[in-house]
Amino acid sequence: MTGRRALAVAVLGCLAGAGLVLLAAGQPWAHAVAGGGAAGVTTVRVSGAEVVAVVSGLAVLALAGSVALLATRRTGRRLVGAVLALAGLSIVAGTLAGRTDPGPALREAAGEATGRIGAPVTDVATTGWPWLAVAGGLLVLATGLAAAVLGPRWSAMSSRYERDGGVVAPASGSGTDEPAAAPTRDAWAALDRGTDPTV
Repeated sequence: MTGRRALAVAVLGCLAGAGLVLLAAGQPWAHAVAGGGAAGVTTVRVSGAEVVAVVSGLAVLALAGSVALLATRRTGRRLVGAVLALAGLSIVAGTLAGRTDPGPALREAAGEATGRIGAPVTDVATTGWPWLAVAGGLLVLATGLAAAVLGPRWSAMSSRYERDGGVVAPASGSGTDEPAAAPTRDAWAALDRGTDPTV
């Protein structure tokens, strides 16, 4: 795979991973029954952003990192890759922790729904959306590791506009104005002497 194609794949992979995380974070990750007694019962649901608030922020960081991959090269790209790898790992770890224990977020939602702080919740169940966030986090992690290890070999965004050595050689046959103007002056001088310069 060429450096330019590898860079394109990495950027698209990072964008896709961050997009999956943002999509999943906006969906319900868990639901439960809250309340009871005279107040009655109600079903409460919490989204991924409510269960693990940091996940959305890390996904936005990954989006910014995909742009930084294009704008950097060599050491800078290694640093961006390391940040992306850390963000992806944090997304995966935070998502798994939130899916395992969504209780705090559910209890907070139950308190808002019933008006009772610390309202009990029962019949807690989780959805499949956290796994989509895990997949997105793994994609960001893989992209970050690839950029940290292989990124310096990839093309830079502006490399297509650069010439070797950074200097554009003048076209053959062209030069400064002086050599081009000399034959013209010679022709006028010949005419002044009464000589036909075309002979």
